[in-house]
Amino acid sequence: MRLPFRSIATLLMAVGVATCSDAPSSLVGTRPVPRRAVGRLGFAPQFSRSAEAVYEQITAQGQTAFDSVRLVIRGYPDTTVIVKDTTVFFDNSSTDLTLDLDVPVQTDGQKFSVGLSYQNGGRDNVVFSGSAVVQSHPADKPAPPGDQTITVNYAGPGATATRLTINPASLTLDGNSVTSLQLRAFDASNKE
Repeated sequence: MRLPFRSIATLLMAVGVATCSDAPSSLVGTRPVPRRAVGRLGFAPQFSRSAEAVYEQITAQGQTAFDSVRLVIRGYPDTTVIVKDTTVFFDNSSTDLTLDLDVPVQTDGQKFSVGLSYQNGGRDNVVFSGSAVVQSHPADKPAPPGDQTITVNYAGPGATATRLTINPASLTLDGNSVTSLQLRAFDASNKE
């Protein structure tokens, strides 16, 4: 079955790498790049099977799964250095999207930690997210071998649940009786 969210799974991001920076970064290649060198980061988000299932359930109810995507590019291995932080409006009805953003680079093949947060209603409401280390490459050369995929997982309410309880645990109803049940979810540390 072809999933209706082709634009989500193929949200391709081509990130232009330009300028030189004094910020600490991981030096992956052996050759420093000249000032004003230009390169690219290329990656493709891919929803995990469980994220696809949640997405289908949300949209089947006529709801919007997300309304924006936040992209955070950090240094690697020092991920405390934020190189770029931007949010774009992108929802389940959006077409494929390519971003061109300048980020500092010190060497060919420099790696960055890239994080994606699919949000609904603001930064505090992340519904799907994923991150990966992505290797840059010069703009005039092909991308490094291998697919640079960022696996996106469900991160919304209940994403960390490991146990559910239903109260009352058992009950008997007569004919047209009505009752309420209470559902509680707990994570691995038994936090509700």
